[in-house]
Parts: sequence; C-alpha cells; structure tokens
Amino acid sequence: MRADAMTEPTCILCDDTGWVCENHPDQPWTGNHACRCGGAGRLLINSSRPLLFPKPTLKPT
Repeated sequence: MRADAMTEPTCILCDDTGWVCENHPDQPWTGNHACRCGGAGRLLINSSRPLLFPKPTLKPT
C-alpha cells in the first residue's frame, strides 16, 4: 500500500465507518479498532464522516 494512501480516520469514535458498538459507544463497531464484545452496532448520528445517503426531507402537505 502506498504511504500517501494511508490516512488517519476523520472520526475517532466510528473509525470512519459510521457505526459504533451499542454497548460501548466510544468504540467503532467495525474496522481495525472495532470493539470485540460482540454487541450490536448502532449508527453514529454525530459522526464527522459524511453520510453516504442524504437525509430524507419531508415535503409540506
């Protein structure tokens, strides 16, 4: 792997995955630094990583 391709994650909570451990929300759920407790994952809403899909907007009725 090229040295310039390796960068530090933007979000230290989710390790740029957007997911944290439900039992330990200060640890990523997947990735190299993932929590190993076996708990469920939870979407991290306040991640500094941009969402892959834009949030839906409600149209006025």
